[in-house]
Amino acid sequence: MQVMKKRLGDIFAAWTESFATFLLVAALPLSSFALDPFEEMERQMAEMRARMQNAMSISYNGTPMERIKIAARASVTNDTVSVGEAFDVFFEVETPDNCSLSNLRIEASRSVALEMLFDKGFNLADGKSSVSSNVVKRFVLPMRYHAPFEGGVKFTIQGYVERAIRKRGFSSSFSTSFGVETDRVALSVRPLAGVDVPQDFRGIVGSNFSLSQNCDMSVVETNDVVLVTAVLRHNGYIPEDALGNVVGVDSGIVAFRRYFVADGRTETDEISIPYYDVESKSFKRVSASGRKLKYVSAKDEPSASAVVVNSENSTPGADGVKIRFAPRESAREIGVVRRSSPEWVVAEEYQGWVRVDDGERSGWVKKEDLR
Repeated sequence: MQVMKKRLGDIFAAWTESFATFLLVAALPLSSFALDPFEEMERQMAEMRARMQNAMSISYNGTPMERIKIAARASVTNDTVSVGEAFDVFFEVETPDNCSLSNLRIEASRSVALEMLFDKGFNLADGKSSVSSNVVKRFVLPMRYHAPFEGGVKFTIQGYVERAIRKRGFSSSFSTSFGVETDRVALSVRPLAGVDVPQDFRGIVGSNFSLSQNCDMSVVETNDVVLVTAVLRHNGYIPEDALGNVVGVDSGIVAFRRYFVADGRTETDEISIPYYDVESKSFKRVSASGRKLKYVSAKDEPSASAVVVNSENSTPGADGVKIRFAPRESAREIGVVRRSSPEWVVAEEYQGWVRVDDGERSGWVKKEDLR
């Protein structure tokens, strides 16, 4: 009896720990993960499901029972709709036939401007499974997006599963929390007819946008390349490829880079980004004015040597290879690369110049100088 009490106590502790993890992850607002796919949320959900599945087992008279296996699928009959147009999402949840589900909750990976019409949902007759001992529970939940969207959506289904146990004339049951995720469902939500969509619109939607920019230098020589770091603050959704050259993401904040060639203009370029405002249901822009630059005469400095991309296939010389600080006719020298340094990596290209990086420092060279 003491052994059985200890075993049941261990099982209860495992359920409690998994359920606490479930509550922690489920409490995270989906909108805080700005970029889709939402990698961090998906990782946490995967860990949660694994721990729950380990806990969703029980022993009877010392014999382990089969773990409860639950799978979910989602599909739509119409994958192209307009803003505000309702569409039906068909859900299928497959469980063993001796299990029942309750207190279901559904969340979407792309939740910004999404309305789930729970009062219009309905159940369908159970479907058949390829596994004879399983049953497929089916239901429909209408939804609609109030902003344009193009991409894939995953749905997470959470709730409780109860399993009936019948052994040697006795019957009992137990229930535990579960969480499963569907595959991505492709969906295209088009703007309303007659609405002028900005040509450079890249799918950004939300509200409360603000944008700022800063430069790595304000005193320049002609042909310097100025590194511009822009910070976009928002409450909404930003597709992965909407901004380009993203260098940092936090809750409601995205930092990305641009480059400006100091060709005589006294300010860097203004940055302007279109987005769909979910509050006014219209397209708007958020902008950041350019930063002022001060030009100085080029100093009398020797030109740097061409950077070698792979030192194993070159002869950099005893003193290593010098690197250019930025594209200019007379480049400043900011360091050398020794033979023992890591191999150079081409990081990016800009108007005939290439930025190379050895893990500690980076520099720009003309593309034709690489060898």
